[in-house]
Amino acid sequence: MPLGVEDPAPLAPTSPLANASPKQSDYIISANTVIDTNTRLEWQREIPTIQGSDTLTLEDAFFICRDLGNQWRLPSARELQSIVDYGKDTPAINEVAFPFTPSANFWTSSRQIDVAWELDFATGVLRPIEFSSAGLLKYVRCVKDHAS
Repeated sequence: MPLGVEDPAPLAPTSPLANASPKQSDYIISANTVIDTNTRLEWQREIPTIQGSDTLTLEDAFFICRDLGNQWRLPSARELQSIVDYGKDTPAINEVAFPFTPSANFWTSSRQIDVAWELDFATGVLRPIEFSSAGLLKYVRCVKDHAS
């Protein structure tokens, strides 16, 4: 999704999908990617880096995913929230499918006029941050639609 484009709103905490805990059988795991069989999204297993840094600005997050080619992108809040395991915390994610995921904040592509959205994998909480804070460094996990 191009920088500056708004996508659908994140899931409300009361959404059944937001409260779901993905099961191991929901994933097809390969060496470098994970396919979510429910959403048909393909995820990077590991955190991308730029010049040895694994935390990036929002702008760099967009570019690192795009530069992977083959339709990789920074996930929307809704997409990233779909891999949260609300039955776990620290990190709130399936660690077999997504090893070495830090219990920290991750960028999403979702934004509104002056707000960007981040997801905290320590707890699975999605929260808005002022867009002026976009220079902050956060983790990134890239996604693409899985071609069947």
